[in-house]
Amino acid sequence: MREIRIRVFDEGRIDRKLTEIAKDIAKFCMEKYKLELTDIDFYLVDAEELYSIVASRGWMVHPQHWTLGQEYLIQKKAHELGYWQIYEIVIPSGVWEDDLREPTQAFIYRGDTLVDIKLVMAHVFGHVHMFEKNWKLREFRPKSPYGFMSRIRDRIAQIEQMVGEDELERIMDIGYSMANLLIDLYPTDTIEHHKDIEISEEFFISPEEKRKKIIEKREGIIKAKEFPEKRDYDVLKFIATYSPKLRDWEKEVLYMIWESARYIYSWALVRILGEGFAALVDLKYCLDAKLPIGETFEWLKHRTRGTYQPGSCKECAHRTIHISPYWLGMNLLLYIMEKWDTGRIGFEYENIKDAIERRGYDIKLGRGWDKVLEVVATNTDYTFIDKYFTEEFFRERANFLFVYAGDEPKDGEREEDTYTIISRQYKDVKNTLLFRAYNAGMPRIAVEKGGGNYNNRGELFLVHDISGYESLGIRPEQLTLHPNKTIEVLLKVLYASWGRPVYLKTVDRQGKPIILKTENGEKVEKVEVSGSR
Repeated sequence: MREIRIRVFDEGRIDRKLTEIAKDIAKFCMEKYKLELTDIDFYLVDAEELYSIVASRGWMVHPQHWTLGQEYLIQKKAHELGYWQIYEIVIPSGVWEDDLREPTQAFIYRGDTLVDIKLVMAHVFGHVHMFEKNWKLREFRPKSPYGFMSRIRDRIAQIEQMVGEDELERIMDIGYSMANLLIDLYPTDTIEHHKDIEISEEFFISPEEKRKKIIEKREGIIKAKEFPEKRDYDVLKFIATYSPKLRDWEKEVLYMIWESARYIYSWALVRILGEGFAALVDLKYCLDAKLPIGETFEWLKHRTRGTYQPGSCKECAHRTIHISPYWLGMNLLLYIMEKWDTGRIGFEYENIKDAIERRGYDIKLGRGWDKVLEVVATNTDYTFIDKYFTEEFFRERANFLFVYAGDEPKDGEREEDTYTIISRQYKDVKNTLLFRAYNAGMPRIAVEKGGGNYNNRGELFLVHDISGYESLGIRPEQLTLHPNKTIEVLLKVLYASWGRPVYLKTVDRQGKPIILKTENGEKVEKVEVSGSR
């Protein structure tokens, strides 16, 4: 196998000392932790550069939009106020082939100490292994992520020259407003359902070819009796393909936003698992490489922080914990590692009732790290929590967790002033974590079967799918999308992109079915209904 290439750049020049250090750490991690790495280029950047890179999710070739400036200010202010510390951001490599070996890119903070930089490098290597091995991260990965984003940026720049900045920004605003309305991600989705992972050809063809494919597909399907023939959860793609109002260049822009969004969105589905594994790698490196404890004390403190302030409405399902993904992911993996190292699995162990005997049980199985690598490769956050966040783990390591909620703040009142603890029970804590991981915590909204030609007038009918939440102890009324200013804005955006009345079926605060509709894109009305459509 070809030896991987690792380089560290500082202001455009290779830093030979740090490059050698990075190579040594990579060799250590590959040999001791069995990590699978690609070529990696590290870039030392200052704080301002790092804020900007994080704002664009690491893509230096991200299409320009005003939201990047907004996110930059959020990152900068949060860092200055001490809400969080940014150490690095990692952009995955391309799919390795003989003719293409695009390196992973990692941007790290120049102001860190040498020990911190070493630990950040180990953390990055954990992320790289995750990018290479996790099935969900591989599912939508382009052959060349950098080239993929570059082509989108260049094509959007061409369109801007054709239609002007204001027109382009208008349609991009619409696209980003719908960027979360992507393919439905069922919580039972596992690697077993995706053994033969194939990357869509849509990632490789040119924008002009994509536009032709969109037109051909639209003309074929729109003639069907029921359009769509089944529920379509990929709402943004549906709009980009079939909108009767949008011009071809507008559809093309939405389609490109959809392509980049579904790629980036997959990262949100494994955040706890990914950050937890990377944190575990840097923790193990810190201990195994015998780094000086005095210089790693602050870093280790970051690894022990468990929670930060949460909150939301008591009357809705968005009760939350807001636990650090680093802490939860790392400690759950440590728990798994300990169980498979000691053999605390299976019927023999589970039948032991005495707490002291259970705690001392150890048959020296020694399979802990191999099990961790298996878990990292085959799970999403939902399946990770569902399988391994056990009552034993909660009781022994996470019993300080509790579920918060809050009321709607009154005039002059802060939302955090209304927070109350509503549960410390294991089941409630686990269900809340699962809820946040279910479809990445977002409502499941779909174009209903036949909803592309509702009332036979080309109107758009969507449904808020509330199935599957019963097992999490969540009642239908807790999932209501009314009243909700964000949903009202979404309906108006859908009208602007569809050009005809838009309907959304959901439930109210009593759990009764209602329809939210807008007939002119300005006013959203509620209509009570009985039964199902």
